[in-house]
Amino acid sequence: MTTRRLGPDDEKASVRLGAEAFGERPPSATPSGPADADQPARTWPPEGVVALGTFDDDDDAGILVAKLNGRPYDSWFHGSRVPTFGIAGVTVAAERRGEGLLSPLMDEILAEARRQGAAISTLFPTAPGIYRRFGYELVAELTTVSVPTAALQRLGRADGIRTRRATEGDFDAVRRCYDRWGAQRNGPLTRDGVMFPADAAEWLGGFTGVTLAVDADDTVQGFLSWRRGPGYGPDARIAAEDLVWSTGAARDALLSTLGSFAAVTPTTHLESSGTAELELALPVTATSPVERSPYMLRLLDVPAAFGAVRPASGVTGSLVFSVVGDVHGGTDGTYRLDVDGGEVRCEPTDGEATTAFSPRGLALLWSGALPHGRIVAEGLARTRGGDEDLWDALGLGRPLHIRDYF
Repeated sequence: MTTRRLGPDDEKASVRLGAEAFGERPPSATPSGPADADQPARTWPPEGVVALGTFDDDDDAGILVAKLNGRPYDSWFHGSRVPTFGIAGVTVAAERRGEGLLSPLMDEILAEARRQGAAISTLFPTAPGIYRRFGYELVAELTTVSVPTAALQRLGRADGIRTRRATEGDFDAVRRCYDRWGAQRNGPLTRDGVMFPADAAEWLGGFTGVTLAVDADDTVQGFLSWRRGPGYGPDARIAAEDLVWSTGAARDALLSTLGSFAAVTPTTHLESSGTAELELALPVTATSPVERSPYMLRLLDVPAAFGAVRPASGVTGSLVFSVVGDVHGGTDGTYRLDVDGGEVRCEPTDGEATTAFSPRGLALLWSGALPHGRIVAEGLARTRGGDEDLWDALGLGRPLHIRDYF
């Protein structure tokens, strides 16, 4: 077996293998011949993507039998931008599953993530159990829910908030609004860098419309990116791929805009992470899940990850903890965490740890998915006691929210 980076000559083999796990792609998405003379050449893998594959060298041509992709992002966690490496496109040929082909691929992609300076790695699993041995644990999910469009008509609009259609000139203001929203949550990608459009026309062109909620000074307080599905009968629907708000009044104004489609689209699909935040606004409980995409996370650089945490300024103290059993991620060791003045400093130490985390337990703690005591109770950490209060005082728990599938 040979594991190496994939290049342009491997595209067709990669697409064929990917179809085994994720289904056939439409003809327009399959590899094509040379670009037209008046069109720019398309690159593969796309810019920023690290594509790795394992080849069976018993065949003279070398057969691609397993592959995956990695791509750099930043994520909002604890009010900070955290360098993130997303894993996607994991596929093993049907006849070769169970042979351990995924381990060398994951080892190499995680090493590449560390070389690129990632503090965490995330992925959307089809089978979570596969990735737990690599230190990942479920921390959140991307959810699509269905709601009767007519129910959204009942939401009123507060004085001082109006809605209007976005233009290319609103691109930067919308990004600032998104960043304010994301910084209050754990998990959203920052939506900049090579994986996201930096061009306003490209951004607007991806939707039927983008609606803004603005205040009296025309400051963007929220936005709604939506697609109008086909038809206008009982099965027609409208899909909101983004609903982002700074205030409840802005959220309600945007939802009521969707409600105005009730006569032609009886159903609205909203992308969220669960329904807890939406339930503050929706006038009915008649939401039903349409699709769920679980989200997993693991730490790659423990000092960098904890350095992003911003506890309350009055929290002070020190913790010594260890990570054990990280066969693939390289985080095993003992660390000292000092908290003072609203900042956290974390570095390796020779001290004696009071809590020993598994990689999965550390992922749950740092992401805010579970508190220290619950992680110990689940058997994902061992403790000698005495430090649970300080762990809880770090304030790691924020609403976990995922918005972008990769």
